[in-house]
Amino acid sequence: MEKHQFKIRRHNTKKREAATEDCFEITSGPGERITYGLDYIYKKFDPALSFITGCRTGHCGLCSMMINGKAGLACLESIGDDTVIGPLKNLPAIKDLVIDREVVLKRLMKRIRRTATLCGIEPSRISSKRNQKLNTILEKTNCILCLCCLSACPLERNTARSYY
Repeated sequence: MEKHQFKIRRHNTKKREAATEDCFEITSGPGERITYGLDYIYKKFDPALSFITGCRTGHCGLCSMMINGKAGLACLESIGDDTVIGPLKNLPAIKDLVIDREVVLKRLMKRIRRTATLCGIEPSRISSKRNQKLNTILEKTNCILCLCCLSACPLERNTARSYY
């Protein structure tokens, strides 16, 4: 078992507090994933830590977060000597590592409707078949809606304030 420093950049928008950074020392075996570290911290040190995990195999995208300055999935990334994690950048954080996915997905649908209108497609036809169209897009692109791409997108930096 090895000891690692685990830093978590935490947010709490309901209390309108500034982001804080908590440091924890954890023990883990070689190659353990970040989700293991989060579970360890939750169970041993801080049961108030908020994060989301799902499949733990990289298929659902729920555990997306900033890992050492880059967007990634916590279930696929290994714990390093000094691991720094936080919520995805440019997206609305609810608490700690949890982002508001519903707000982001609604905004994406607005963009799809606007683009369709510019292309001469009626927006009403898109909204009636929204789930079918979205599923087709997701299947063709192998997208798991982890939202890491939006976190890295330069256009989102300019519009991040509009989520709130």
